[in-house]
Amino acid sequence: MCGAVLACVAVLGCSSGSEQPSTGAIFTVPTKFSQGIRATTVDVVDMGVPFGLYNRSAHTAQLRSVTIVGLPRSARLDSILAYVPAHGAVALAHGDYLKYCRKVDKFYPVTDVVAPAHSASKWNVIIAVTFTKPGLYKIAHIKLVYQSNGNLYWQYESLNTIITVKWLFEVNRDRVAGPLPSVICV
Repeated sequence: MCGAVLACVAVLGCSSGSEQPSTGAIFTVPTKFSQGIRATTVDVVDMGVPFGLYNRSAHTAQLRSVTIVGLPRSARLDSILAYVPAHGAVALAHGDYLKYCRKVDKFYPVTDVVAPAHSASKWNVIIAVTFTKPGLYKIAHIKLVYQSNGNLYWQYESLNTIITVKWLFEVNRDRVAGPLPSVICV
């Protein structure tokens, strides 16, 4: 009797009810890609997922989450959002795309991003980060968690982004009004 109860508890303990994603690689990952930008400690740096998301599989994929792998302690993640570009996609820029471009682009949670089978997603994912200390930062990868054919998967996507951050007063002592955005909304 005791053995049967322990076997039942062991089986129930293994079935937690929350499905863990497994590794998969259905999105095309760019190679030999890199980008860089200079910023200050008051700038918001907007990083777009490079080249959109091209789904190589025979099933539709829907994003569940996007995270930066190894985000430095002196970096603050401001937002991770998605939008359908009206006039082109952001690759890397200063400014706060979410703040300055609300009238041009409508923003959605990344869980709305869908990549149809054997095609590119129409969505662009923007990751907004602010750095609190000067330094040289390398954001090498992001982790995508997505659902396809009823299963959860994950894969790394290359960002290969280098950001050189300085104190605002080091860049321009006359620039006291705050950061100047390089994001242009048409």
